[in-house]
Amino acid sequence: MAVRSLPSPKRYAQAIFQIALEQGNLDGWLQELQGLFDITRQGSVATLLGAPGPTLQEKLEAIEEISPDTEPFARRLLALLAYRRAVGALPLVIREYQALVDGYRSVQRVELTSAIPLDQEDKERIAKQLADALANEVRLQVRIDQSILGGLIIRVGDRLIDGSVRSQLESLRRNLVESAP
Repeated sequence: MAVRSLPSPKRYAQAIFQIALEQGNLDGWLQELQGLFDITRQGSVATLLGAPGPTLQEKLEAIEEISPDTEPFARRLLALLAYRRAVGALPLVIREYQALVDGYRSVQRVELTSAIPLDQEDKERIAKQLADALANEVRLQVRIDQSILGGLIIRVGDRLIDGSVRSQLESLRRNLVESAP
């Protein structure tokens, strides 16, 4: 069987988002999608979903048997992805769906990298400053990376603000090299 073309994960996410909006269940659908992802990580299920032989209906029946409490549309989505041999796109669908929900709720996800662990007070202060600057609610994801030496690196979407000591030292080194006789 030839592999069928797969619409972009964003199109799947948009369809799910519309259904979730109509149902008034944005968070529930995020849980459903995460549940689907968890199902795909089970060894025997992953083998079944990746197998080229079973028909769409057979995969749907197997998924219904494995997860009877899952939303029927969510089961059909997983069966369709399995039939198209594109279950690997599910994390991208989840990420796109989360972005749509965040946009709808005016939430901005920010990745903050620090050289040292930050206490809760620091995280709240930084989140408030970013929320004021971005005019959105901010959800911080904090990472620790000792290689930046000090300061912070802030990533908002595709924007990067690098206030790390490492980048400042690299900039100073470049300036010294460029100005050397």
